Amino acid sequence: MLRPKLVRLLPALLAVLILAPPGASQSALRSDALYLLPQESSLVAFVDLQALRSSPHYDLLRQRLLTPRAAAYERFLRSLGIDPEKNLDWVAWVRAPVRATPGREVLLGIAQGRFRPELAEQFFLQQRLPIDAYRGQSLYPYRGERGAKDFSVTFLDATTVAFGHRAGLELMLETRFGGRPDLSRNQALISRVNEVNGRAPAWAVFDARSTPGAVRRLFPEVVKFDDYARVAGGFRASTLQIAFGQQTSIVFQVSCNSATDAETLSHLLQTGLLAHSWQTQRTHPGLSGLLARVEVSNAGEQVEARVTIEERDVPAVLERR
Repeated sequence: MLRPKLVRLLPALLAVLILAPPGASQSALRSDALYLLPQESSLVAFVDLQALRSSPHYDLLRQRLLTPRAAAYERFLRSLGIDPEKNLDWVAWVRAPVRATPGREVLLGIAQGRFRPELAEQFFLQQRLPIDAYRGQSLYPYRGERGAKDFSVTFLDATTVAFGHRAGLELMLETRFGGRPDLSRNQALISRVNEVNGRAPAWAVFDARSTPGAVRRLFPEVVKFDDYARVAGGFRASTLQIAFGQQTSIVFQVSCNSATDAETLSHLLQTGLLAHSWQTQRTHPGLSGLLARVEVSNAGEQVEARVTIEERDVPAVLERR
């Protein structure tokens, strides 16, 4: 489940939201974990893996998301004594900028579970592999396929592990030891996190910088309209979450710069969804039907897109595209 380059973040989150069964237990991102996250974070996401595994469609999700590279990283975790299927309870990740490289952002994550750090050290020593260190913290780098060598894992304690690019882990460790301000100083983002944390088994919060990308991935047709660029320039934040009931309800909310922009975005989303539904009607009827059922509304500066999914429709929605 852990992927250092979550280039398909939103499709993965949507799949998780769809698969999370009604009535599943909900855990939350702990406050002490939030204090590990850098103030500059532009995205915060969370998945309750225990709830996810109880879904009857969990195997389908793994087939959809477990790419060859993801499988390689999973094998690496197992070599460190971490069984992703048994030892991980929840996983969270953020996207944060790299100060040394303006314009570059990295993904870094944390996970809660039950770990034995000594097994990781034993493996590296037995294989005669060098163990990196930063601020006295052991870093275990993955030395596998080319292009992924910058991925590392570090154990913060017996219940918390951090993973990601070296630059991201250094930023997290600096934050942990008080060298940099944490997410609690980012009032715009932390207020949104507090709105959804603990209320859903999977959620994501996007700031003004990352919201345009979230909208683009969820509603690819909307970016083709002339008015979209102007409206997107005033995005403040957005959230993606789930609500439980007799049906599974996925909700995406966007905060715009004005009520006028919100009304414009609402119309653009509705038109884009209709176009996308029509385009996929023959090739992917499950997706087409889902898109046709999305309800878009706006109130004040807020735009909301909501859809309910019946249990029987999940396999069709998750079919490969």
